[in-house]
Amino acid sequence: MSKESVSEQNNNLNMDPFGEGGKDLLHRRKTGNALSDLMQGFENPRVVALNGNWGTGKTWFLDKWVRHHQDKFTDTTVVYFDAFAHDYISDPLPALVSALEEHTSLSDRNIKRMKKAAFKIAQTGARAGLAVATSGASEIGLVGSGIIKSLGNQAEKEIEEYWRKEKGKGNAMKQFRSALQALISTDNTKKVIFVVDELDRCRPDYALEVLEVIKHFFSVPRVHFVLGVNLEALEDMVSARYGAEDYATEYLEKFIQVKLALPEEISKDGRSKRNALEYLDHLCQEMEVPNHIGEWLKIRIKLVTSANSISFRQIEHIVSAVVLASPESRRITDQGKGYYHDDRYGIMVDLIISRIAFPKLYPRFLDATISPDELRSYLGDLGSMLTVETNQWKWAYYTWLLISQKEDQIGTTIPQSGNEKLLERYNGIKDSKDQEYINRIRDDLFGVFSEPSIQEIRNLPKKIQREWLDLFQFHEPK
Repeated sequence: MSKESVSEQNNNLNMDPFGEGGKDLLHRRKTGNALSDLMQGFENPRVVALNGNWGTGKTWFLDKWVRHHQDKFTDTTVVYFDAFAHDYISDPLPALVSALEEHTSLSDRNIKRMKKAAFKIAQTGARAGLAVATSGASEIGLVGSGIIKSLGNQAEKEIEEYWRKEKGKGNAMKQFRSALQALISTDNTKKVIFVVDELDRCRPDYALEVLEVIKHFFSVPRVHFVLGVNLEALEDMVSARYGAEDYATEYLEKFIQVKLALPEEISKDGRSKRNALEYLDHLCQEMEVPNHIGEWLKIRIKLVTSANSISFRQIEHIVSAVVLASPESRRITDQGKGYYHDDRYGIMVDLIISRIAFPKLYPRFLDATISPDELRSYLGDLGSMLTVETNQWKWAYYTWLLISQKEDQIGTTIPQSGNEKLLERYNGIKDSKDQEYINRIRDDLFGVFSEPSIQEIRNLPKKIQREWLDLFQFHEPK
């Protein structure tokens, strides 16, 4: 079985949804066309936020969309700007102007005018971002308090100099916007669209300066911005900067007019399917995940994503962890079943999923101390499950109830029948069908005629971790 990484595998695939013959796995072409129609319909300046958690595919989508939109609308200039790659720079304005110059063949004369205006602002000793919105607050406070009267002639000169610089900054901003507008009008370009990505990964001050530069310098007709961003993370930056959590959403609404999100589901064969499951199917096939493991993985991911968000990046890491598991975990008998009892693969994939996507729960799974409430938060709400999923949910749920024995029971054994006390300990479960689940799970894990001790049952996750998932352990020389 190939050990090639998921990223390397995907680099060898034609995954461009907009390209000729591209494999539009997640139906992004439809989403891209809708975004293009939206952006082309704007006249007045607009900022659109493409919102999503980290690892949900925003960067991949925007990278493909930039080229698609530029090719489709030749009279529109599309500029891609990686904010995170530039946040070591103190001021985002020069970086945005340079990106515009590098991505286009627009008039040198107008670009030079924009650079000259930006330089005038730099001469005042202020940056173009937060300095524009908050500059002079402390000085104005001094004037209002009357303290300035005691500072003498020197202070009066400093005040005059301050207001002279403020006037110079205001004039420079007007010159900048005038040059930008002239650039669009004289270069056969009807629109300029900046795609600003990775904004939420930047230093908080830099991220907010980018927003304020957009508002104060690029707010001219037919100049628009698409932000690839995690708005929750950006709101945290606002709260950290201004110390007012309730103010964050209101603050961002001053800069962002439209909020969008990539669809989480696709329509396939008349039914909706979560993107994470479609992507998982694709990766399991491409990475040659054995069926006896892949089916357990798909069952668990389907349950978990009914109540929780798992990003594409996390799906990639999960599949990579399965591929890197011990060769012993992939061993198949002549009957086509796993070398060990099948239920152990369910435990294996829960350990992998929790370690990558739910790190706080992972120790609870590994140590067999997971509680019923924690299991329900992980597996989702049984009441919303379909009939076929109900059985899968119960199987997963009761597997971990069986494994997560209490400390005071260690040293006793679980007989082949009569698990009433075990079931009653967990939410008073007495139903005979549920008792049957427990018996069958125990038989699948340990054998029909076994009577494992509770200590042996509780040690099972660590045993699976050690033998199947511990890279250093199973690669040690014999």
